[in-house]
Amino acid sequence: MSSISQTADSCRGLALNEALKKLKKILFGFFSTDSCVRTARIFHGQYCYDLVPGTAISNFNNMGKVTSVVAGDYYICIFEKPCYQGEYTIICPGEEINEGQCGSIVVSNSGIPAEAIRKNHRPPLDFWELPGPMYQCYFHKGYRLM
Repeated sequence: MSSISQTADSCRGLALNEALKKLKKILFGFFSTDSCVRTARIFHGQYCYDLVPGTAISNFNNMGKVTSVVAGDYYICIFEKPCYQGEYTIICPGEEINEGQCGSIVVSNSGIPAEAIRKNHRPPLDFWELPGPMYQCYFHKGYRLM
């Protein structure tokens, strides 16, 4: 094999390699985003579902006991009694809590005015408030199939 044909084969290999690198860069840029959001989750034993920011669950009547809550990238205020009463705990992004007493929950993208919520017995006006079973009906696809 002559040195000219070896050089041509090497150039074809380099051109293909460069083309693949460019394709990879384009696809990576297309399918990736700068803000990767971790979802908040609530657990009732082994059963769990996502929590949506800007929503509030007023009670968990006719549901199993809440065993833990994972905040993901959101702020979550957990009240020990239904209708946002009793003591409350605020968990920040990245935190997880194993909660024994969970009567109601407020999920937000930013800080939560817990005292105002407890005083008014409702979440802020721009929040969507639902009881636990209705919340799952609207936001958890698998709930409808059970």
